[in-house]
Amino acid sequence: MDERHILVVEDDRNYLEMYKDLLEDAGYTLGFEQHPSKALEVIETRMPDLVLLDLTFDGTPQTGLSFISEAIHRWPDLTILVVSAQDQSGIIMKALDLGAVDYMVKDHSLYELLTFRVMETLKKARLEKQF
Repeated sequence: MDERHILVVEDDRNYLEMYKDLLEDAGYTLGFEQHPSKALEVIETRMPDLVLLDLTFDGTPQTGLSFISEAIHRWPDLTILVVSAQDQSGIIMKALDLGAVDYMVKDHSLYELLTFRVMETLKKARLEKQF
């Protein structure tokens, strides 16, 4: 199985451009949605190998957390990597408890680490699905 399709759920244009530049250069195909409710519809028609999810929509991380809960309920094997400015440990733990496999904070290291973390997350997900 060749994991190459990533669904990016992000409403900030600057981050969308950064993800596009970094991940397409690394050979991934990307789909983009600006709101989690639309992303659920997209997943219905094409299961991505990875969802790259911001948490904060409509001014609150609850929207992103609700997406994780609903998506994992519907597709238990869905791999979700959260990339968010929310750096509070309670929110991070809630996202992981709901089923996200990893969490990155939008900080100065994101540009340098994103491609590596995506690659490692996909590798780990592939290994877990084999067992």
